[in-house]
Amino acid sequence: MINRICLLFFLLVGASSCSNNDVYKLDEQARGKVKKEDKVKDITLTFEPKVDILFVIDNSGSMDKYQQNLARQATSFTNRIAQNILLDYHIGVVTSDMETRAGELIGSPPWVEKNTPNGNQVLAERLHPGSNGDWMEFFFEPLVAALRSPLVNGANKGFYRPEAYLAVVFITDAAIAGPLTGKTTYDFLLSLKQNDKDKLAAYAAIIPHDNPNHCVTDDLWNTNNLNRFLEFLDFFENSGWGKNYFDLCSDDYGKDLARIGKDLENKIEMFIPLKEFPVLETMVVKYGRQVIPQDADYGWSYVAERTGILLGRELKLTKQKGAVLTINYLPAKLEFPNN
Repeated sequence: MINRICLLFFLLVGASSCSNNDVYKLDEQARGKVKKEDKVKDITLTFEPKVDILFVIDNSGSMDKYQQNLARQATSFTNRIAQNILLDYHIGVVTSDMETRAGELIGSPPWVEKNTPNGNQVLAERLHPGSNGDWMEFFFEPLVAALRSPLVNGANKGFYRPEAYLAVVFITDAAIAGPLTGKTTYDFLLSLKQNDKDKLAAYAAIIPHDNPNHCVTDDLWNTNNLNRFLEFLDFFENSGWGKNYFDLCSDDYGKDLARIGKDLENKIEMFIPLKEFPVLETMVVKYGRQVIPQDADYGWSYVAERTGILLGRELKLTKQKGAVLTINYLPAKLEFPNN
């Protein structure tokens, strides 16, 4: 069948035939999905990767000093996330209190994004919700409540985006076993992403029993409750530093938060699928006025087996007001000659 297929690169005028080597660049399954085009067209795509980050914060009476530390270090987290200027992020905060505003995002507007005025300050205020909450610290329950009806279509509407990467960050010195199990909660999150586990991440600042700072834990933070919490975290891929939790009492709190931001940046793949096979010689990738070179590390590379381009991890973009990443190319055309 391959000998009967010719890939024609139609530019502005005319056409040229291609060798069988050119055809072999398309995998068999993908080649069968390409439809014949009547004419050549110039295509422009825009790309903006999305991530929704939800903090679940213990607001019981023992948490005030930890919240203050978290708020002071908030900039370390947001600065790391903001380094990827393509990233469209939502950062929201809920508390462990299921008696008041259970699962409802704190503040107005309900989340911080890259265009939020004084976003670092706003997030710092949200991360210090106070310590007057109910003494029963639930964590799976407010998480699930925030992301399902009625809140997801009501008070929290717009925060969660089905197409976005979802990350959860727990902050607590204790947690009790509520009616929801870690497995049930993980399965719920997985169902939101159509069973794509690569679109989920979870992290936690907790007080492990062997913490080097000898912090005093809440009376409810017994071995059984701690283990159930860690079992939930184990459903998610470990972070780049070998685990997805860190010590709530750590002196390097800001560094730990920054590592979460870096880990998220590494997990969120900068892959842009294309609807057609492109004529690579015509492809131009730009961020605003900045032309991005074809380079696997510092620019973009074409992934033939996935029919799309992948942005390099070392790509540095110059911030420009209102700029977006665009991909402009001419599509290749398949023709099936007569027998």
